Amino acid sequence: MHRIDGGTAVEVLPVAAPDGPKVGGFFRNCGVDGGGNPISGTIPDQDFFNGLQETIAHAIETAGLALEKGNYSLLTQAIQALSASGAYDIPVNAGFGADYTAEDLSIAVVSTMVLSRNIVVTGIVAKLDTAPTGSGVVFDIKADGVSVFDALPSFAADTGNFDPGTVKPALTLVAGAILSFEVTAVGVTTPGKGLRLGLKGRTNAL
Repeated sequence: MHRIDGGTAVEVLPVAAPDGPKVGGFFRNCGVDGGGNPISGTIPDQDFFNGLQETIAHAIETAGLALEKGNYSLLTQAIQALSASGAYDIPVNAGFGADYTAEDLSIAVVSTMVLSRNIVVTGIVAKLDTAPTGSGVVFDIKADGVSVFDALPSFAADTGNFDPGTVKPALTLVAGAILSFEVTAVGVTTPGKGLRLGLKGRTNAL
């Protein structure tokens, strides 16, 4: 797939004209009708050809691919790449009873899972039903035993204000990695209740 490059091509995309008189129309061939009268064929204009070219090129370039003359698989590659790209968020709860009533948090590994695909980590969101007192709640997420954070996320004592910490830059977790979600500190007076967190990620870097 390539953009037109012949001698009559222009270097700047022309502004599209207003809609024509037959919006949503279709093509027909030239010929003659049953009475022998000539039928004019449909003549595509620059807007049609530019629209077709740029729609395909946009998909290819959005997928991070370069246009290449003679390569007819680029649109297929772009569709495959873009369909594999998207949000891949992982939710975890801690400090809830069997009926999902908020309960006191405790220092523990609250969940583990194995990643089914590579993800690029983009951040963390979390909420706490009841703030801790005396000291804050701190939690960690580890991949194969190594924290995904440079600074751990936490909830402040008394106010429950959330600090998302700092995710390690350009962090990609690979398929097959074991994730563990751990509460590493709770309030010393009251521990805090009902932690909900979500690890935000994408299935690739698009």
